[in-house]
Amino acid sequence: MLEPGDEVIVIGPDAENEDWVEIVLPQGSEAATGWVLSNLLDIEERVVGETPAPTTVAGDETGDTALTPPAAATVFQGNEVYVLANCEEFNQGRREVTAGRPVVIHWGWVADTRDLITEHVAHVTYQITLNDRPIGDWRQLTTRDLIEGGKPALYWYYYAGELPAGTYRIGYRVTWDAAVNDGQEDFGPGTENESLEFGCTFVVQ
Repeated sequence: MLEPGDEVIVIGPDAENEDWVEIVLPQGSEAATGWVLSNLLDIEERVVGETPAPTTVAGDETGDTALTPPAAATVFQGNEVYVLANCEEFNQGRREVTAGRPVVIHWGWVADTRDLITEHVAHVTYQITLNDRPIGDWRQLTTRDLIEGGKPALYWYYYAGELPAGTYRIGYRVTWDAAVNDGQEDFGPGTENESLEFGCTFVVQ
């Protein structure tokens, strides 16, 4: 559920009624995207994504070779499909993506303060894969600071582009080299949350 002051990503207006716009819902929502009246939003265009060199990842390919990392920054066109890398953590079902629409893989970290997010970034390692292929250096990806449920959040975005028809599996594993806290729980070595491992499956058709 959205709260006043939350920042969201706008995907684009409804084709039949432009008063409604599709948005990427905050992490933890039951669905990945939703619809809201445009007059309830203060919409600002920002550079939030990067365009990678073309990739030939097929729906059934696997391997250890890293995917080509994003290159020049660009403003998203509004028809991208955002897939949460750790959607299973929030019991989100398998996503279906219409062929021809670019895919953006994203994930985030929410904490009680910005300082706790900074500490998290200093000690975290994200292992993100697409069909078992690493996406490359996640620290080089575009990030965006948001407010989610009244708390600061930091999101990362990997522009996977248009993918061939098939089933895709995102791997999501998080580790830390020192203990950190998000204001609610401890994570990292010596805590009950030494690592986090989830994922997400989506189908391009």
